Amino acid sequence: MLGFNKIYGHEAIKNLFIKSIELERLAQAYLLTGGAGCGKSLLAEVFAAAALCEGRGGGVKPCGSCAACRAMESGSCADLFFVTPADGRKTIGVGDIREQVGDRLYEPPYRFARKIFIFPDGDALTPQAQNALLKMLEEPPDYAVFIITARSAERFLPTVRSRAALCRLLPLHEDLVREYLKKAGLSPDLAAFAGGSIGAALSLRDNPEFEKTLEFCRKIKASQNSASALDALSLAKEAENFKAAPSELLDALYNMYGADLRAFAAKNEKRPAREAGRRLEEILRAKAALSRNAGFAMTMDALMLGLAGL
Repeated sequence: MLGFNKIYGHEAIKNLFIKSIELERLAQAYLLTGGAGCGKSLLAEVFAAAALCEGRGGGVKPCGSCAACRAMESGSCADLFFVTPADGRKTIGVGDIREQVGDRLYEPPYRFARKIFIFPDGDALTPQAQNALLKMLEEPPDYAVFIITARSAERFLPTVRSRAALCRLLPLHEDLVREYLKKAGLSPDLAAFAGGSIGAALSLRDNPEFEKTLEFCRKIKASQNSASALDALSLAKEAENFKAAPSELLDALYNMYGADLRAFAAKNEKRPAREAGRRLEEILRAKAALSRNAGFAMTMDALMLGLAGL
């Protein structure tokens, strides 16, 4: 069974959860935030398993062998509920809160000591659903724990945020992502384009088009210090191949130069770090221009010239 020791990074949050369970002092609600693929859903499920674990003997929970852990592993735990949009909708509405939480909240746990409600996509909660949930968060039964995962806490009403323990999952260090990829038998080069997210790295691996994006990013980087204006404009012309999904190209470039910036900063190499920072600003300008419906070709011309420092 997967435990905290198998989750890469996020040490402070893992230690908080482990200590809270050891002391039997859990908050009534937790809000786990972070980018796509950062591990917040996995961490939520391991935390839920640890909170339900009946293991004795002083070891770190979940123990993996008690009745609760076996029920979790088999997907048959009667005291764990996932609150999701119903009927194929994209949002969680008031009706979903009433039907999926509602009376269940106030019925004692069926089998174990706690009743846990996980919201795998808290971003989908409408303001009205948040208000409905708020009433339950104000006076929940002692045995109830809510675990909400979302990309950002800013999407939630202040009254909801104030009743949940906020846990921000920051991007992992690139070396940790590389370590994971190596152990999984995957190319560690993906780490430079994953933005500190193991999930993002795995998504890139499964995307057959990304290899083309990766090769083009490397080509840009290899020529950045010696490119003439003609070379830069030639790269801009080649970028037309990525016109259908410009955000993927720009995100890959941003993550690549972001990794450079972190590496240079760690070594206190100030001049290369400034150059990497300048290139990140050029990419952000290109993103902003495209968001304002600027022409793709003109934006790429400006970006490639900017990356080359021309």
